[in-house]
Amino acid sequence: MFQSTFKDKISTEDTANPQPPSVQVTVGGERFEAIQGSYCWNDNGKGVCVDMASYDELVSKQKVHPKAISGDRVELEFSYAPKEIEVMASFPREERPDETLSVDKNSYQLAAGSGRHLYIIHARWPQGSASYVFEVECSVSKK
Repeated sequence: MFQSTFKDKISTEDTANPQPPSVQVTVGGERFEAIQGSYCWNDNGKGVCVDMASYDELVSKQKVHPKAISGDRVELEFSYAPKEIEVMASFPREERPDETLSVDKNSYQLAAGSGRHLYIIHARWPQGSASYVFEVECSVSKK
């Protein structure tokens, strides 16, 4: 309840609050916007830090649910290019450690293995930093 009220309050003030860029993801023939997570952002002399729900909760808002083959390329397109990008793959419901993925020119390969993979993006700009998340259902071969 509090989160909903808090979120409603933020959405009515979005024009006054500085916010980080959005990021479009292309994977498995689908293009969609990653879900924005927590961020700290400074713009025009105003700064704000916002904590969001867990990545698992955030990804429940994802409208497009791509299916892809492990090893497929993921393309990230930011509305304003970051100075640094880190991507981590997380494997809910699996006893498997998170993996840091190698990013080259806003692109990386999906992690190995089948199942539900969460991809967590941490990006940094001179104005601040932000996290984003999205989910991909991966398989090891075409069906």
